[in-house]
Amino acid sequence: MSDVRMEQFDTGTDPVEITVATGSGRIDVRLTDEEGVDVEVRHAPEDANPWADGITNLVSWFSTQFGEAKQPEDAAAEAVRRTRVEVVGGRLVVRSPKEPQLRAIPIAVVVRARAGSVVSARSGAGSVRVAGVAAKVDVTTGTGSIDIAEATGAVQATSGTGSVKIGPAPAGVQARTGRGEVELTAVGGPTTVITAGGDVWLGAVSSDVTVRSGTGDITIADATSGTLELTTGSGALRVGIREGSPAEIDVSSGAGDARSDLPLSGTAPEAAPTLRIRARTGVGSAHVTAASH
Repeated sequence: MSDVRMEQFDTGTDPVEITVATGSGRIDVRLTDEEGVDVEVRHAPEDANPWADGITNLVSWFSTQFGEAKQPEDAAAEAVRRTRVEVVGGRLVVRSPKEPQLRAIPIAVVVRARAGSVVSARSGAGSVRVAGVAAKVDVTTGTGSIDIAEATGAVQATSGTGSVKIGPAPAGVQARTGRGEVELTAVGGPTTVITAGGDVWLGAVSSDVTVRSGTGDITIADATSGTLELTTGSGALRVGIREGSPAEIDVSSGAGDARSDLPLSGTAPEAAPTLRIRARTGVGSAHVTAASH
């Protein structure tokens, strides 16, 4: 049996709904202007992790005791063969086998589909990448990184330990990671970022944003509007405000320097400010300045 599998589907010019779920291994979704859907499934030993290898070895030992052991190459080929790949009613489903001895085998999945497709991807242990312009995106991985180029709809991204990088997301982002860094290029809808220990960087911000980090630095490069709630236990805070954006600022640090380089007014403006910033750090510095371009 082969440990590489290729499938093609004639879905015309319409975007599709993509659902990919693997136990271990990377997921790569490529959204282009080409018609149809292409799927590649292959064994990816380079994506193996120690935990998955341990499960595979344990199950193989039990199988050996009962005379049902398979050679590693046979098991990998069977995992590829038994991966579900189908398109029904405009929805592509790629799902690795559920049996423990097969699910622990690292499987790499590459999907090429129409730009504007909805993407849902789950990997127990592997990186997830979405290239091109997606609609809504919902991605979860246990230990890998997440990289989403651009999405016109809402984005949800969760990684147990990996970094999260997301391009323009005008409908907003919900991102969470245990200790990885988070980078968002531009957000225009309600956005929440939570990380235990990673640094957080946001580029252009024009919406309500909540960021919480246990020990990481938080940086907002170019804020124009919205309510920003920024909290870190021991990291530094830096907020850049675009010129001409009236802002209400409340920043503090328990044991560090807190300051604003912008001109301040003690009188209330005639109109409510379009930007409100509340930033708190336990021991780091807090700095509000003009956005640099």
